[in-house]
Amino acid sequence: MRTLCLAGDDRDDLLGILLGIPIGAAFAYRIIRGSEAEYMQFVRSVDVRSILLSVLITALFSLLINGIAIRKIRNLKLSDI
Repeated sequence: MRTLCLAGDDRDDLLGILLGIPIGAAFAYRIIRGSEAEYMQFVRSVDVRSILLSVLITALFSLLINGIAIRKIRNLKLSDI
């Protein structure tokens, strides 16, 4: 049961990270372009370090949530359902 829950969750986390990188970069570009004025401009390129940091934060958050879920599943008795 635990393995089945985590296999799908890990796949979804990885898919979310991989899809979130280009979508987030596109949103950030549009927000920066929309907030610029003639007298005020920002750096429009996305730094690789910021992408790696966001992937790390997302992975750590996912591990935390999965750890909490595993603790709850471990105590779950299927006969109680």
